[in-house]
Amino acid sequence: MEKSSVNINILTTHSTYRWNQKLIHRLVYIVTLCLLSFFSFGQKPAYFYYESKVEKGDGILSFMRRYHLEEFSCNFNKFYELNKIKKGALLRADIPYVLPIMVYVYNGKSIRSTLKINDLEQAKRIQAYNEEMVKKKIKKKSFLTDKELWVPYSEIHCSPTDVPKSSPKELLSDEPASGTSRKYPIFGPKYENVSITSNKLAGQVYYIESGHGGPDPGAMAEVSGNIISEDEYAYDIALRVARLLISQGATAYIVLRDMNDGIRDEKYLELDNDEICYGGLTIPLDQKKRLQQRAKAINNLYLKHKKQGVKVQRALLIHIDSRNKSKKTDVFFYHQDDIKESIRISKNMLSVFILQYAKHRKGRQYEGKLSTRNLLMLRELWPPTVFVELGNIKNYNDQKRILQADNRQLLAQWLYEGLIK
Repeated sequence: MEKSSVNINILTTHSTYRWNQKLIHRLVYIVTLCLLSFFSFGQKPAYFYYESKVEKGDGILSFMRRYHLEEFSCNFNKFYELNKIKKGALLRADIPYVLPIMVYVYNGKSIRSTLKINDLEQAKRIQAYNEEMVKKKIKKKSFLTDKELWVPYSEIHCSPTDVPKSSPKELLSDEPASGTSRKYPIFGPKYENVSITSNKLAGQVYYIESGHGGPDPGAMAEVSGNIISEDEYAYDIALRVARLLISQGATAYIVLRDMNDGIRDEKYLELDNDEICYGGLTIPLDQKKRLQQRAKAINNLYLKHKKQGVKVQRALLIHIDSRNKSKKTDVFFYHQDDIKESIRISKNMLSVFILQYAKHRKGRQYEGKLSTRNLLMLRELWPPTVFVELGNIKNYNDQKRILQADNRQLLAQWLYEGLIK
């Protein structure tokens, strides 16, 4: 009896402590809002940044997506700055993180007078954002009731050129414009403007998928103290191939997507884990589920375009192998078993590489190979598919093939030529 009484007392004390913590936190929150209101009187409105803890399994992308902040790269940059962490860092569940959401004291009149802005459309977007947060039960009450107006950082401080990264046109379907040029933010600031120089591939659809990504960096190696990973370099080359296809009028779907990488010309590409699958899907940790997710995304699109009457659809899967560092390998290809179109495309790609080696590397015979292999993606994909391995990431000579941006562009060009031949 005495022991049971002690347990009850402990539980009661713990419950009271937690209730007091919440009360104190709420009081601090209210006092902060009051101080902001007082000090911002007659001046530019003051604000503070909202804090929250991540949920189990959250990465930066899923955390930001929960608060509808994933569309603008400036929100991610501000998140890294506010929390003093590096891009792609793993998040801890035991500490709160500062989100790029500015909390203003609503003046009870209007959003525009509260923020001292004139743009009615901007005010409507901010209102809609707050209503959505309440609807999803992320924010408990309307700003009309609790006087807490939430404003995404991107609404006030981002450059007008920082366009959305996840709108259907820019993130999900990389379709060519009817004009001579179009902006594709997925390719990054330096390469986002793509000139449509011809329509020779108009009506053709291509699925470009780079291996691994998200929780899985793929093959890795260390070069001069820098860690390099398969997913980053394969993705960079995939983007370059897609850009070439679009420039000739094709529709190119980039299946694995990174919100803020784009085409990069650095030698050492920074590692991160914020890639997503087409459709804005978080990439599973389980390898089989990860591959099935991508296969489903491609097959659904293939079926849609087939019903539309599209006759030419092809998929290219880009990987980088990992072998003993002494093993040098040329680019080699796998095709789908008994799929004539897959075999034909892979042979064309092989012939392009043989020709280019003879032109650019005289005296160095091309030793890449062509074969079939029982891989899930080759089995499951409906469009004719070629799986390419760009070399051995651990071999010094093969590393030159991917570390130099010019070489990555050459690889993309040759893959493109073989794919459309």
